[in-house]
Amino acid sequence: MGTELDPRIPTRIDDGLRLVLFDDERVKKYKQEVAKLKDEAARLRDLLGVDLDKLPELLNDKKLIDILTTQTTIELLLLKDEVNKLNSEKDELKSEKDQLKTEINDLQDERLHAENATEGLNQEIINLKTNLTLLEKKKNNLESNIEERKKVLEQEFNELKSELEEKRRSLELNINERLETKKSLEQEIAKLEVNLEDHRKNIESIASKQLEREKLEQKKQESDRKMKEIEEKLNKKKTRVSELEDKLISIENKRNELEVNKKDLKEAYLKYGQFKDEKYRGMAQQVILPLKQNIRDIETQLKEFDVIKNELSEAKKEIKNLNEQSKRENEFSNALKNDIQEYKEKFSNAQEDLKKKDILIDELRKELQQEKNNREIVELSREKGNLEKLISSTRVKVAERNLQGYLEMLDFEDEKTKETAKKHLNRILNDVELDALLNGPKRIEEIDQKLSK
Repeated sequence: MGTELDPRIPTRIDDGLRLVLFDDERVKKYKQEVAKLKDEAARLRDLLGVDLDKLPELLNDKKLIDILTTQTTIELLLLKDEVNKLNSEKDELKSEKDQLKTEINDLQDERLHAENATEGLNQEIINLKTNLTLLEKKKNNLESNIEERKKVLEQEFNELKSELEEKRRSLELNINERLETKKSLEQEIAKLEVNLEDHRKNIESIASKQLEREKLEQKKQESDRKMKEIEEKLNKKKTRVSELEDKLISIENKRNELEVNKKDLKEAYLKYGQFKDEKYRGMAQQVILPLKQNIRDIETQLKEFDVIKNELSEAKKEIKNLNEQSKRENEFSNALKNDIQEYKEKFSNAQEDLKKKDILIDELRKELQQEKNNREIVELSREKGNLEKLISSTRVKVAERNLQGYLEMLDFEDEKTKETAKKHLNRILNDVELDALLNGPKRIEEIDQKLSK
């Protein structure tokens, strides 16, 4: 039992899509129903136990008829249910058929859309063919450029090879010169370090000598102060000695005067003492009494003579001591002056030596700076020459032409072409030639500014 396709319903459409009206599950289900019916017929045959051809003979058997009627009734009821089910499925199939018709209409609409899309694809194919033609032209141009660049690169390779060989020889010479310069600079630096160490020691020595000189200056000032005090004491003692000597002279005069007075008194006694007359005795007393008083006064003054003499002796001793002390201080002061003068001379010599070494150090520094400047000038000049040569080379021109070609390829509508152009652009943007083309002039200007200073 099954369902055949309606021949009026198309099974294929022009766009090559196959339309399946009944799915495999439903067909399988119908086949199962047919198999069940066949099994049921076999069961009835087995149940009857006779050949179906002999069925008319058995119909006269009432009991058998009843049994068969009952079984048939049951089977009919079952078949009726099956028929109802099949009718329901038939309705469902009809509904699905209507739905399939709707889907067929939709598919026909989609076919129209597909035809329209095909026209768009045809136009796109035309565009792709146009782009392909342009790409062929670009390909031919690129092949031509590649061949041309290959020749240029071979030529430049030979030029670079000879240039590198020349540079190698030049570098060997420069390396030897630099090694000699480095050795000379190392020797100069070693000398400079030794001179700096001597310079440091001299500074320390000068500082020590300066401190010693300051101490000697302080000692000299103390000695001068003591000398001044001794001179003041000595002047005071000399003044006192002069006063004492004047007193001694005065006392000596008094002594002489005393001797004269004693002599006069003696003569007065001799002259007037023999008179017994009161008149003459009174006259004698007038002469003798003043003489006695004068003698007493002189003797009183003479008692001070020993004191003054002792004081004078002590003063002279002190003057002698002060003179000796002054002599010692003077000798010490002279020694200090000599030491100070010696330190001044040493300090002056050390300063002169320091000035000479400072001049030498400045000269060495200037030589080192000049050597550094010369090396920098040589490096900058070499860099400038290389940049100028690179900018003017055909490699840079080829790089510029390739850059322009890849930039034009970015205007194509084909995405693959654009991606290829971007890939090549990213590659050549890192090339030395393009970097020289873009940044070389600015770098040359910077080098010229440095060289002009």
